[in-house]
Amino acid sequence: MLGKGFSEAEIAELRQTISQTEPKTNKTVWLVPDDEKFSLGMKVKAMASAGMLLPGLIAERVKASLRDEVGLVKGKDLEKVEGGIFGF
Repeated sequence: MLGKGFSEAEIAELRQTISQTEPKTNKTVWLVPDDEKFSLGMKVKAMASAGMLLPGLIAERVKASLRDEVGLVKGKDLEKVEGGIFGF
């Protein structure tokens, strides 16, 4: 999971470097922030709590991305999970 401190070019460089050193990374799930998935309600909650709720909101976004985009759910066979870059 990467934070906002990485540009798209840096993420591409990280992925390339890792794939060269570890060829089995085609199943690696890369999670990067996606501002479009941070709803207005989440922004209001984060600002109203002076940022105290932000870690929980981020965790909700990550769980939703893993479930909805990656297909990673408890009890499901991990062999069918595909790697790639996904927003959270």
